[in-house]
Amino acid sequence: KEKEGREDIGEIVDFFNKTCVSLPSVKITPKRVKSIRARIREHSKQEVFQMIKNAAGSSFLAGQNQRDWQATFDWLFRPSNFVKVLEGNYRDKEKSEVKSNINGTSWKRNVLK
Repeated sequence: KEKEGREDIGEIVDFFNKTCVSLPSVKITPKRVKSIRARIREHSKQEVFQMIKNAAGSSFLAGQNQRDWQATFDWLFRPSNFVKVLEGNYRDKEKSEVKSNINGTSWKRNVLK
């Protein structure tokens, strides 16, 4: 089980480094191992991979924002940030389209790229 856990950690860090190319690449540290294991326990290995994919698809997290702030691996794996990224809160959005419903009332819909 310990060996399997280590392989999971390596696989996740490798996936992060290959997928989030606009973020600084990372090495495995004891603190990161602890964070990754906690997120796998709380969510699942699949959701860890999904969060990384979501992070990779976010211009904001890559530093394209007014403050030139960029997400780090450690920031992404904090419990509250992990959930926000997993849920797609930082997804890139195209311009909003205004649609009309049956009653003729307008509403906005964000269209994903």
